[in-house]
Amino acid sequence: MTDRTRTGIVVFILAQGLTLTGCGDSRSRSTPSAPSSVLQPASPFTSAVNGKVVDTADRPISGALVEVVGGSQAGMSVTSTGNGEFYFAGSFDDATVFRASREGYTAATQSWRRVSPGQPYLLFYLGVLAPPVSIAGNYTLTFIAADACAAALPADLRSRTYAATITARSPPNVPADTRLTIEASGAEFDAYFNWFSVGVAGDYLAFWLGDEHLIEKLGADRYLELMGSAEAVTTSGASTISASFSGTFRYSGAPACISGHHQLVLTRR
Repeated sequence: MTDRTRTGIVVFILAQGLTLTGCGDSRSRSTPSAPSSVLQPASPFTSAVNGKVVDTADRPISGALVEVVGGSQAGMSVTSTGNGEFYFAGSFDDATVFRASREGYTAATQSWRRVSPGQPYLLFYLGVLAPPVSIAGNYTLTFIAADACAAALPADLRSRTYAATITARSPPNVPADTRLTIEASGAEFDAYFNWFSVGVAGDYLAFWLGDEHLIEKLGADRYLELMGSAEAVTTSGASTISASFSGTFRYSGAPACISGHHQLVLTRR
């Protein structure tokens, strides 16, 4: 492109700009629209709200008072049933705030959350008044199969020992230091199946090996899967925590050994 051509293009562009934005032409000025200062109302959700009230070890709390304390339905209240469940009928929006309380527990407040594709669901965790025992640290973790499993399990798999570390985590709406993770090591585990949870309510512990549990890889096409639950009462800094483990020892393709008489033992290192 020659210099004369470039000069012609520049002159043309400037001329067009003067035509569009010349003085005295009110149409040439574009006025930006001002941001709206009007707050949008909360979206209504015409449905029901249900949920459950439990303590920090997932034990249902009956007789808890669940109240609507914010939003258009403030003032409504119901009482949780024997299994901790409650139900509100009505029209609620995302500004609605609920509160659950029960004598002997710390109260909790939260907004509703929608569980797709179902109706809004609330899970309240109420802490007991006694402080949670401290169990974080390093342990040796042992699972011992019930005697009834002798026919279903090779002798070396009836007792399995791992290193374990217990650490606190902070899921939403759960009181501090009441939900912990136990991560096992010292063996080869299937991906994502090397940990499980424990809930703490005062001196009471609840271990859950459900969606999260242990799958130890023993070799090609050989594994040991441990699933179930356990309960224990302990003190802060205890050297040993022992619990009856109700659940399953499953070895490769063999029939699962299900019993309520397995054992779970944690020994501090």
